[in-house]
Amino acid sequence: MSKCRRTTGALSGGGADAFGEPRCATRRLNGVFAEPAASDRRRAWLFGDRFRPKADISKLSGYCLGMVRIPGSAKVLFAAAVLGGCAANPIVTTASAPANAPGQAVRVAPSDRFYASLQAMCGKAFAGRVVIDTPAAPDDPTWQGARAFVDKPLLMHVRGCGKDQLRIPFHVGEDRSRTWVITRFSNASGENRLRLKHDHRHQDGSADVWTMYGGDSIDPGTDLRQRFPVDEFSTALSVKLGRSPATATNIWTIELQPGVAFSYEISRLKGREKVRVEFDLTRPLPPPPVPWGDEG
Repeated sequence: MSKCRRTTGALSGGGADAFGEPRCATRRLNGVFAEPAASDRRRAWLFGDRFRPKADISKLSGYCLGMVRIPGSAKVLFAAAVLGGCAANPIVTTASAPANAPGQAVRVAPSDRFYASLQAMCGKAFAGRVVIDTPAAPDDPTWQGARAFVDKPLLMHVRGCGKDQLRIPFHVGEDRSRTWVITRFSNASGENRLRLKHDHRHQDGSADVWTMYGGDSIDPGTDLRQRFPVDEFSTALSVKLGRSPATATNIWTIELQPGVAFSYEISRLKGREKVRVEFDLTRPLPPPPVPWGDEG
C-alpha cells in the first residue's frame, strides 16, 4: 500500500494511492510526518462505514495522525494535535468515537469539573472578606456595593449538595437571607453549562420580591472560573421593580482554587462598579445555622 509522501511543506499530497483513492495529505508536526495510511488496518479505521472508527485508535501506536483527507463528497478533515512528537496512545473523545466505544476516554466539560470541585466542599463553611469594593459612577446611585457587608462577619456554607444543584448560603452577620444556587444544565446545543441564581428570603422564610435573579454561563469557562451574565428573567424583574437600568449589564463571576480560595464577584459590563468577596478555604469553620426558609 502506498504511504503518504513526505514533505517539508505544511501540506502535500495528490494523485491516487494503490486503492484508487486520493493520496492523503501530510503535515509536519513538531518534526514528525503524518503517515496515516500505512496498513490495511489503519485504512479500515480511517475509511470505515460512515467514517466511524472500526478499531481502537489507542492501539495504533507508532505512528502520528496529523491531517487526513477522507474520500467522498463529505471532504471531512480529521485533525489530532501532537505534543512533543507522536503520542503513543492518542485520546479518543466523544467527538471522534461512538458512544460506549471500548477504551473511550470521556471528555468532561470545564463546568462539570468546576461543579465537582464545589461538591467536594459539601458541608464545610468558610469565612470571607471584601477584597474589592469599587464605587459606582455618579449617574448610578442605586449601586449598593459592599455597604451591607461593612463591619460584619461573612460566611459561606456549602450545603444542599445534589447531583445537579448546590445551595450555598451566604451569611452576613446575623442576616441569613441569601443563598447562592448553582445548577448544572445542558443548553440548546447540548453543551453543559452552569446557572447561578440568588435566593433571597425574609426571616419568616417567605421569598423576597427581589429573588431568583442571576444568569447562565454562556461559554465553557474553566475548571477554576465561571462567569454568569444577567439573564432575561432578571432584567425583566429589575424593570418591574423599578431598579436601575444598569442592572441589565450585571455579570457575576465565581472563581475557585480548590483548598485555597473561593471568590464571588459582581460587576457591570459598561461600568466601573465591582464588589468581590473572597473566602479562605484553608481554614474550615463550624457550620452556621441554616438559612432562612430552610429550617424545615
